[in-house]
Amino acid sequence: MMTVREHFDRDLQGLSLSVMKLGSYVEEALRKALAALSNQNVQQAEVILAEDAKINKLQLEIEDCCVSLIAREQPVARDLREIMTTIKVASNLERVGDLAVHLAKATKRLAGKPYIGSFKDIHKMAEIGIGMVHDAVDAFTEQDGTKACEVARRDDKIDSIHDALIQELLASMHKDDEQIEMSTSLLFISRFLERLGDHVVNICEWVVYGAEGTHVDLNS
Repeated sequence: MMTVREHFDRDLQGLSLSVMKLGSYVEEALRKALAALSNQNVQQAEVILAEDAKINKLQLEIEDCCVSLIAREQPVARDLREIMTTIKVASNLERVGDLAVHLAKATKRLAGKPYIGSFKDIHKMAEIGIGMVHDAVDAFTEQDGTKACEVARRDDKIDSIHDALIQELLASMHKDDEQIEMSTSLLFISRFLERLGDHVVNICEWVVYGAEGTHVDLNS
């Protein structure tokens, strides 16, 4: 017969596996969204919009399990930190999933309109962000605060590309009125991807808290 502690550890492991599954869903949604946007594939964009429900559902299930564990087990110290970290990580992953939805909606809105040269930077930002999501979930699973800090540092690259892209697009809009609509849309998409990086940094901060018990600001 399993002890109370063994039951609790099994439940914690189950939560970790659920977060891994959620991270996989979100990473897949982002990759599909990037492909749909790159190829202006409206049908694929519709699939992403429909599949967002499973991300939302799993995030709520994780949250409910965490609340139930807290109420039932009244955990303290490291165990409570682990549960709180799980709630925060799942919440931020769900928000990243929402950004995939924004990309899918942009795909539908921009279908048939030629992208300007700046789109290559959009693609680069997205690839960096997707890699960050994958590695941040790994850091959570491994309870590796050092790895989380390394992942968070990659957000500087996203921010750098975003800042340069803003200047490039504003210059394009100033030179050519016909580029205003596309440039404005790409500005919004760039902002979505900049927020993606911020959400992953939030995840990394919570991973450090869960692993080490200290609050850190990885945006500085």
